[in-house]
Amino acid sequence: MLRFHSDRKQVLECKVKVEGADLKDATARLVLQDEDMNRVFEGKIDVLGNCKIQLPPMDNFKNQTGKASMEVKVKDVIFEPLREEYTITKRQVRVEQVQVVEKSKQRVFTENISIPDKKMIKKLIEKFNKLPKEHKATLKEHVEFDYEPSKKVQAWAKKRFHDLDTIQAKMVMYQVENILQ
Repeated sequence: MLRFHSDRKQVLECKVKVEGADLKDATARLVLQDEDMNRVFEGKIDVLGNCKIQLPPMDNFKNQTGKASMEVKVKDVIFEPLREEYTITKRQVRVEQVQVVEKSKQRVFTENISIPDKKMIKKLIEKFNKLPKEHKATLKEHVEFDYEPSKKVQAWAKKRFHDLDTIQAKMVMYQVENILQ
């Protein structure tokens, strides 16, 4: 069975051998037959017998199965060395569980944070963002997965951050903990 793809160009390649005649006099074509119509695609055969038939995308084919035959014409005689069923496959994409979610602007700080605390926290975040890329990645991984803040630092951070699980909150807690030591 020949399998074609509906959504892209393809090339049917094969080797043709002709006995008793010269290959320079040979031409090839592929005929795809289905219930509604026949489609013919012309090909070329080089002097070594390499045959190539260019096929366009087949997304406009009504029927996805049928009979394929390759015809080789040598001088005025047509031979049919290939006759097979064919199928055209389509890629399928499904989308499931679609929903529209409004993303509200997430607040980093609590409402009652003092301006000096906010400035200090922003400086600590800036300090982290200025680190070299490799060092920042290592530190981020350590803070996200290995670091456990002390209860004292957690209590301090709860008064300043909405969510202690954000990377900013964890990074600031880590730096504050290092300052306090």
